Amino acid sequence: KIKNDELQSLHAEAKTIGEKLSAELKTSNDSEEKVMKVKSRSDFYKILAQEIEHAQNEVVGLSYIDAHHHLLHDALRKAGERNVHVKFSGTHHASFKEMHSQLGNHIELRDATPHMHAYVIDGKKTVLLLNDLKKERPEYHFAIFPENKEMAQTFISQFAKSWNA
Repeated sequence: KIKNDELQSLHAEAKTIGEKLSAELKTSNDSEEKVMKVKSRSDFYKILAQEIEHAQNEVVGLSYIDAHHHLLHDALRKAGERNVHVKFSGTHHASFKEMHSQLGNHIELRDATPHMHAYVIDGKKTVLLLNDLKKERPEYHFAIFPENKEMAQTFISQFAKSWNA
């Protein structure tokens, strides 16, 4: 009972922090580059999911999707409903591979050895994780570049090499 209460308290605290981060993202100037830090992998995935929810046409990613992937499911399902095509090249948690087939045929996965976490949304916005998710850390840093087409194109080219390898 005590552990369950503690777990529920931590879950509520995480939700509150996520809502605060979301509010901050919405109130900041959406065309400015941002470097942010979060305390957990889950928080990174929540923000990535929010960015995917804004995609209009396509999301490509060089990724390592770990066990926290469930935070992306709703965003990916909604993307499919909007006919947004999603392609992730990298290492994907086994349950993510199973789940992706349930999310629709708008999601394609290719196995590759990822050397980074970079996601390009609609050919112009880049979300770049600056830490390795495979290593436990007290905090994780990432950057969002909303209008840097040159950077986006660099990652799209790297993605194409990985996708076609």
